[in-house]
Amino acid sequence: MACLKGKSENKPKPGRFRCSNCGAVSKKKGRLCKPKKMKEKDD
Repeated sequence: MACLKGKSENKPKPGRFRCSNCGAVSKKKGRLCKPKKMKEKDD
């Protein structure tokens, strides 16, 4: 599966994943190329 290229699937919330390359947010780690688990709410 390829990265979402900046098009988030979900709103940023703690426990979700954000791609460190493009900033897309997803509930599933495998949907992003460089996922990083979010600890607190970001913009």
